Amino acid sequence: MKAKSKLIIQAGKLLDKHCKGCELIKDLRRGDDRNRFCLSNCEVYKELREIGNELEGSNVTIAREWSKDEVFYLKHHRKRYTIKQLAVRLDHTEESVKWKLKSIT
Repeated sequence: MKAKSKLIIQAGKLLDKHCKGCELIKDLRRGDDRNRFCLSNCEVYKELREIGNELEGSNVTIAREWSKDEVFYLKHHRKRYTIKQLAVRLDHTEESVKWKLKSIT
């Protein structure tokens, strides 16, 4: 069996075993809420992302959690620096910085 086929089957098995009847997200109604929850809380999601990255040949890294110090820095420097500068200083993606700013304001 080809490597891509094995990866697709592996992803399908993970989805069937862990995601199909997941009790943790059953109360989250919107797909965006579910995705955000899985992105920051689910180990299976991280495995699926790694499989997806292998399939598409990319080296995209998974967003990491924000520390209290990073959130503090972001709150107190959001008017001083651009999104891009904050992303570089905090070692987060620009998209992650935008989302975090929305959630804390």
